[in-house]
Amino acid sequence: MDMTEDGRFETLHGWGLEVAVTDPNSIRKTSTVPESMLRGKCPRMLDGGKR
Repeated sequence: MDMTEDGRFETLHGWGLEVAVTDPNSIRKTSTVPESMLRGKCPRMLDGGKR
């Protein structure tokens, strides 16, 4: 790989670091945690399956 030295997040550099962390549109700066991960249930289960 040309974005890390050893395949680990800690050694990201160049375009890999930019895409994942430093760019204003990076994964880190634009991603959100789904409600299902925060609550441990999918949305359909949260409303009793009324969708």
